[in-house]
Amino acid sequence: MSNIMGLDLKVDEKYIGEIVKNVVQASIVEALGVKDELVGSAVKTMLMTKVDKNGKVSTYSHDNKFNLIDFHVHNTVTEMCKELAVELIQEHRDSIKKELKKQLSSERSIEAFTKTMINNTVANLENEWRPSITVQFEKNNY
Repeated sequence: MSNIMGLDLKVDEKYIGEIVKNVVQASIVEALGVKDELVGSAVKTMLMTKVDKNGKVSTYSHDNKFNLIDFHVHNTVTEMCKELAVELIQEHRDSIKKELKKQLSSERSIEAFTKTMINNTVANLENEWRPSITVQFEKNNY
């Protein structure tokens, strides 16, 4: 149908396909007669979908502990808290630094730090699993 009465009419098949697709989709929704209920049901299903800690539906149902909406709300609030904390720290940087220095310089903090460092060093020395490296040199017989 590209040449009618001497006129060359070329119509993009993708364009026609998109129009047909839209008409079919609209017809299906209209035939169902419950467009609002259909949308509501789709949204409800999406929000009630159980997901894992990464926001994905796991094939292992035990991992799907969170509603999708809970997952996204938690992540959004967490990000906002991080941003706010960074802002507050930047605004009060000098006074926070001064207080940290004061707290870390106290005799109690120095004792706790020293005790922890010594205990961890001793624990590492007592660990029976240690890597060992052996280096051997052999004489070349040329």
